[in-house]
Amino acid sequence: MNVPVRTWLGPNIEALADSHPELARRLKAMGAPVRLEVIPARTGRPVLIKNRVSFHSRNDPDEEAARFARSPQAEAALEAGLTPIVFGFGLGYHVRALSAFFERLAIWEPDPEVLHAALSLFDWTDLAPRLTFLTTGDKTPDRLKARAALLIHRPTERLYPADCARLQRELEADPPSGPGTDTGSGMKIMLVTPLYGGSLPVARHAGRALTGLGHKVIEADMTGLDPIHQQVKKAAAPEERKDAVGRRLIALAGEYLAFLAEAERPDLVLALAQAPLDIRTLSRLRGLGIPSAFWFVEDGRLMSYFREVAPAYDFFFHIQGPDMDRELKRLGARSIHYLPLAADPACFRPIDDVDRLRRYRADLSFMGSGYPNRRRVFGELLSYDLKIWGTEWDLSTPLGARVQDRGRRIPTEETAAIFNAARINLNLHSSVFSTGLDPAGGFVNPRTFEIAACGAFQLVDRRRPIETHFDCEREMAVFDDPADLSRKIDFYLIRPELRRDMSLRARTRVLAEHTYTHRMRELVRQVGRAGG
Repeated sequence: MNVPVRTWLGPNIEALADSHPELARRLKAMGAPVRLEVIPARTGRPVLIKNRVSFHSRNDPDEEAARFARSPQAEAALEAGLTPIVFGFGLGYHVRALSAFFERLAIWEPDPEVLHAALSLFDWTDLAPRLTFLTTGDKTPDRLKARAALLIHRPTERLYPADCARLQRELEADPPSGPGTDTGSGMKIMLVTPLYGGSLPVARHAGRALTGLGHKVIEADMTGLDPIHQQVKKAAAPEERKDAVGRRLIALAGEYLAFLAEAERPDLVLALAQAPLDIRTLSRLRGLGIPSAFWFVEDGRLMSYFREVAPAYDFFFHIQGPDMDRELKRLGARSIHYLPLAADPACFRPIDDVDRLRRYRADLSFMGSGYPNRRRVFGELLSYDLKIWGTEWDLSTPLGARVQDRGRRIPTEETAAIFNAARINLNLHSSVFSTGLDPAGGFVNPRTFEIAACGAFQLVDRRRPIETHFDCEREMAVFDDPADLSRKIDFYLIRPELRRDMSLRARTRVLAEHTYTHRMRELVRQVGRAGG
């Protein structure tokens, strides 16, 4: 095979040695493949050929790979939270494309020579920790079979139809240990959503992650109460009267939730911030023997209601640091755990549709609400090509002229397009305590993880927790004050390759450590530990 003398085989085998020691040993002992041919595609990229079958497009293998990653089968796997088992590696173009959407991938390659060729031609050291390789004679691990989606590389199937059929039969057999294989026995979890607000999409992401982990999720969707709640808030009535009606509304919601829990008998009731669960309802859950958990995904300095309900929950998860731990202990909370926000790769991922992104293009972009500190800081950036998306901005000001679509509320799927389209995404944490940056803020907002999951570049205000989640030199660009923000905008705008490299590293970090699957796995683990 006409593989270049300088190959990536050595570094790739070294990267595989820890997770695949036997495969690494076999590949190292192999000689150069002799039954394979490599020719250039029209784009100049190498194409592997065996027995006159091309493993990839001879025109544009990268474009073909992008179509594979967007196929209905791949999209269905992503939406269901399944791990792809890809039959056929070839030179891996399609695997590289899939890696932009999935945290982990399993590769079933029947021909070790093909794998040897791919590892010789391309650098796979960055993706090696996220790949599971299987070949002839290997048994598919039970943990993969239980939550797997088979994606077939058709040229490989053409060459090895019997191997492909055998793998299909294996995966179609009943899973060995049911839906909860990933985390142990699957739980029945009643997920209580808030009525509205920023924690509502977090509830949706959490539910999707729990389902993907093999748990049965019963969603207690409380958003139907929001129109009534909003009418009460806007009514021309004394505040004490509106407060009384609001409390009755929450009590009614609690009655419904207690009824649903009694009927469904879940293993856990999980509530997100602003969910309408009061102390009385939580006491009834405890009386039923149903444990409750609260994920408080808001700033405790602003939202003080948690102090009243914290002791009534069996588990309290929060996004802030040691100060919150100490406050919760003082309040008498039972089982306290730090659980930061995350990203949902099914929603936040790279988008390469030029037409879809065109209207969102900008040098600088911000998506979020118009808090006072953001109005002040962004007001100094009017010399740049700046677009602002979101609500609660003063449209009558010079900065307001940069607000798009008159400040309408932006749905999640459109947010991902905004992040993808910007050269630089501005990410300034909201604050009512500062007119600029708020370094005392003890949490990282979801935007930080979501922009990174899109493979998009961001400038984010420095906060201590960011440095625990990302490498702030290689993955995440941070700024310390408005002047530093302007300097770094100028620096990064003229360095597109640096932006791209940092964004790719940040995305890799998110997929490896900071998805809602990671968070829900940890939440269930903590609940399981307490239950013995």
